[in-house]
Amino acid sequence: MKRRIALRTASIGAIAAAGVALTATAAFAASQIGPGSSGQPVKCVQEAMNDLDSAGLSVDGSYGPLTSSAVETYQSDHGLSVDGLVGPDTGGSIKTVIYNMVYTSERDGHTDETLATWETTCDSLLEGSIS
Repeated sequence: MKRRIALRTASIGAIAAAGVALTATAAFAASQIGPGSSGQPVKCVQEAMNDLDSAGLSVDGSYGPLTSSAVETYQSDHGLSVDGLVGPDTGGSIKTVIYNMVYTSERDGHTDETLATWETTCDSLLEGSIS
């Protein structure tokens, strides 16, 4: 009986540790954000589409058809492959545009707090490099 309890306790500890590892990993960029995705990375995409393209999305963290359509519009407007998914190319483009906007506003002496906050909160949640 004691051995069975010890094994269950060890199993629960391993599951809890795995959960912590998965949670920590989730803080890094998802390789692709698209339909069915949810959480903070999707909120970051929705905020970016609202800030960059005035998409008027509800920032609810659920990647639905309106978010997909806004991403497709962004991709088309920025010469990207249009698939409605935020992978390395689209993520990198979004980060580059926001970085340039933040840099320009700071250079001109007025910081856009919304974009600066997006940059610090969301940069690591989207794949892609600033170019």
